[in-house]
Amino acid sequence: MFTSLQTRLKRAGRLLPVALLPFAAYSQALNYSPTNAVNVAGTYTDLGTTGTAIATANNDDANSAAQSIGFTFSFNGATFTQFVLSTNGFIKLGATAPSAANLFLCNVAGCTNVDPVTSPNAADVNLVMPFNFDLQQGTGGTAEYRVATTGTAPNRVCTIQWKNVSDKPDTAPTPTQYDNFSFQAKLYETSNNVEFVYGTATASTGTAVSRFPIVGIKGSGSANGQTVLANKTTGAAAWSTSVFITGNYTGTTHNFRNAAPPDAGRTYRFVPGTVVVTTPPNDDCAAATTLTAGATCTTVNSTNTNATNSPATVPAATCGTAGPDVWFAITVPANGAVTVTTSASTATGANQLTDTVLQLYSGTCGSLVAIGCSDDIPTSAYSQVSLTGLTAGSTIYARVFGYSNATGDFAVCATSPSCLPVSNVAVGNLTTTGATISFTAPSGATSYTVTYTPAGGTATTVTPAPTASPITLTGLTAATSYTVTIATNCGASAATAVTTTFRTLGTAYCVTGLGGSCGGTDITAVAITSTTLNATGLTCTSGGTPAQAYTSYPATGVNTALLNVGTTYTISVTTPVGSSITAWVDYNRNLNYEPNEFVLLTANSTTTTVTGSLIVPANAVLGQTGLRVRTRLSGNPNGAGDACTSFGSGEAKDFTVTLRNGTGTRNDALAATVGLFPNPAHQNFQLTVPAGSLHAATATLRNTLGQVVQSRQLSLPVSGGTAEFNVSSLAAGVYTLTLKSGNDFIVKRVVVE
Repeated sequence: MFTSLQTRLKRAGRLLPVALLPFAAYSQALNYSPTNAVNVAGTYTDLGTTGTAIATANNDDANSAAQSIGFTFSFNGATFTQFVLSTNGFIKLGATAPSAANLFLCNVAGCTNVDPVTSPNAADVNLVMPFNFDLQQGTGGTAEYRVATTGTAPNRVCTIQWKNVSDKPDTAPTPTQYDNFSFQAKLYETSNNVEFVYGTATASTGTAVSRFPIVGIKGSGSANGQTVLANKTTGAAAWSTSVFITGNYTGTTHNFRNAAPPDAGRTYRFVPGTVVVTTPPNDDCAAATTLTAGATCTTVNSTNTNATNSPATVPAATCGTAGPDVWFAITVPANGAVTVTTSASTATGANQLTDTVLQLYSGTCGSLVAIGCSDDIPTSAYSQVSLTGLTAGSTIYARVFGYSNATGDFAVCATSPSCLPVSNVAVGNLTTTGATISFTAPSGATSYTVTYTPAGGTATTVTPAPTASPITLTGLTAATSYTVTIATNCGASAATAVTTTFRTLGTAYCVTGLGGSCGGTDITAVAITSTTLNATGLTCTSGGTPAQAYTSYPATGVNTALLNVGTTYTISVTTPVGSSITAWVDYNRNLNYEPNEFVLLTANSTTTTVTGSLIVPANAVLGQTGLRVRTRLSGNPNGAGDACTSFGSGEAKDFTVTLRNGTGTRNDALAATVGLFPNPAHQNFQLTVPAGSLHAATATLRNTLGQVVQSRQLSLPVSGGTAEFNVSSLAAGVYTLTLKSGNDFIVKRVVVE
């Protein structure tokens, strides 16, 4: 599971437009590396009045004019005698300014500034960043920026100092952590060493929370070998725990918070050294590394460091935007099942790639077909894809890359279980006392251990153990939810059990208001008392509240078997012209109008009959579901117009509501075969459906009020496939996704963050 810090950074990455991601064109290697960087205790000496104060237009987002280093400094294959200072805690070597004055990493939604590490702008190169953050004047006095060159040639030192600054709060809101802070960057003549030296920080009294600066050096880009960055994985840790990485940050930066200020004199030293750039041998599909699908996971250490992007002729990944990638080939075993998993590298001193994306393909390298994709698994940011029904002896290809173009070391393995679970589980022939469970049998199965458990009850095992599909369950209780588990037995071994749920049928009801009757032979009519809405003495003025009345079943309290969760019903509302109708289900408490009510349909003042469908939400509380219908007098009650006028004595509006069983039945077993990643979703999520009728299903996304926020017809291959849903414009919350195809419909819960 992500920490809140990792989640925020990951979310921030998804907010970055593609144009801001690092480009492969930046290929020159920086002449510094993490192995030549050290984190040591030192001494911080304030410059005082030594040297020259550096003028800036202000203390918040400003660049200085070019300043003199005082000697020639070599960096990234070039020589420099000048630099430009940013008030946001970095310098750019050379005489020209960076691309913007507000150059710093921001992970708050709506930011328009640019991360200097990932910026592809030609002006954002050769950066020295002792504490790159959105900085402002601190509480210790006037913010000051100063440069002093001391010593004698050829061993002079240029010291650049930021004094009396603090981290600026944002609108998240995240409070300031350091009320006052001073630090320095030092450039050394001849050795070309770079040092960052930190003074003590005055901790704020605000809530302690990690913030995410950039600390390090950048040459020409953000790929491995082009940066050296200091990484501190938690703001609560001491600064002495910082380590050095290359490439871009993936899950954390140099996290800081007020509870752990730097010790005075803490020094990060960057020493030039030879950087060897080695391209991974499995950089493309044709050179894929072979993985063997065994009964257990035997990991193979790998890396996408210095890898390149695959050509555009390779089908795009169906989750995530592919970056530098490496390839693996797996021969499908006889049972047609393969699981590919990524994890942390076990190599000593590995530069871990902590957030992988895994895309699987069938076909050949020249003609690939995407068959499965994974960004994050529930427990981490690593990836896993499991496939069954593959052609034995065929080859599938695994493409691994880092989220948001990250690079580093990782491990990968392929497995194939000796005993496979059942698939395509479906529940049919539902009655008040029975159900039929069908499934597709895996190869090698000898029998199945099947149990069914009523909600709050005791499990029953089907005996003798079934040996084939379907399985008929009898003697069940009406209007009761059941959980069924099916475990495959393969001689001495057994597969992981597959679970599905269903609810036996109860009684459906017809609700009738004044002036109408139920009709229909497929339901049982129930008489209820309904009140005529009499307009005597009521007025409806412009901007006022229209007169209204309600009819409900049951009249008070709740009913244990009014509506079956997961069943589709048809609602018809008939009303005279001049009134409007709203019908809803109150599914969580009682028959009071509250936010948890699920609006079914409305009819306006020019419509006499409206028919709509209701799928009882998955989060309905069983035994606490009722139907309520509201009629409102709106417009002219005589139908002569839609102006809001006074109502005369004795005028009334009658309405009729009919509730009938629909034709669809919720199929939780089928829902279990449908993948939805990532969940929680941020900008988008991918829906993966198996072979069958769902490839052309109607997909509808509803909010908690039952309002449709997205609806589309899937158009995927009959063999199954993946569709992407963009939810970037939706408010954070819980949504219900339904897929309807013929008599089948499924319900999936989607969380948008």
